[in-house]
Amino acid sequence: KLKIRKFNNADWLLYNHFNQSLWRRVEEVGHLKIQEDVDIIRSMNKLVKEICGTGTRTQWRRKNRECNLYNLRPQTVTEELTNYSVNKSTTGNLYLKYL
Repeated sequence: KLKIRKFNNADWLLYNHFNQSLWRRVEEVGHLKIQEDVDIIRSMNKLVKEICGTGTRTQWRRKNRECNLYNLRPQTVTEELTNYSVNKSTTGNLYLKYL
């Protein structure tokens, strides 16, 4: 482990910085609020998959990792989908400002 850390020191420093800032932010916002937002985002993802998905997915392997890509219908923006915005999450804008 020490050899890897020494070899990838810049990566290790970046990882530690962002990991610590993430957990500081979680403590500030609160674990319960973060979990509520995670649940909202999961329901949004499910809705997008149901409305936009074809029901099929493409699987592929790369460097011993299996990836699943869900195939989307072309041009499936609906009123239901556009009305279901990130603003349902009160901290959604808080997250977005860091992007």
